[in-house]
Amino acid sequence: MHKKLFAFVLLPAVALGATAITIGTQVSAHGGGKTSISSELIGKLNLDEAKVEAAIQEIRAERKAEKQEHKQEKAQTRYEEWLSEAVEDGELTEAQKQLILAKRAELIAKFEAEKTALETWSSQNDIGLKYLVGGHKGLHGFGLHKGFWKFPTLGEESDD
Repeated sequence: MHKKLFAFVLLPAVALGATAITIGTQVSAHGGGKTSISSELIGKLNLDEAKVEAAIQEIRAERKAEKQEHKQEKAQTRYEEWLSEAVEDGELTEAQKQLILAKRAELIAKFEAEKTALETWSSQNDIGLKYLVGGHKGLHGFGLHKGFWKFPTLGEESDD
């Protein structure tokens, strides 16, 4: 019984542990990844570390903004497709769909203006937005999530 336990449970666990230690040692020897590469480049190319870090942060911010924009475009496309299906099913007319899209664009523009005003106010008064919006980080989803504006998600009925 003990030999079977050793052969089927303990032996593979020990082998897995040894493999993890070996991989961890190799990663540590190479500096652990991304940070090491940027440090090596800074040294080899004789660059200013502060400028490189600023450039990396700028690139990350640009990528994040592009990803968010793409996500919003996809959501808008799905929303418009959902409305088109409602038109095809006779639940809405094309004119109603266009009215809805115009009103939604108006609401989003108002939201963006309010968001900018809140961010400015927060910065000017040195008050974190989390205190204004109930503990949430920044304006994450502030205003355009179910429960505040009560916009239903695709295919979901509104509570109103």
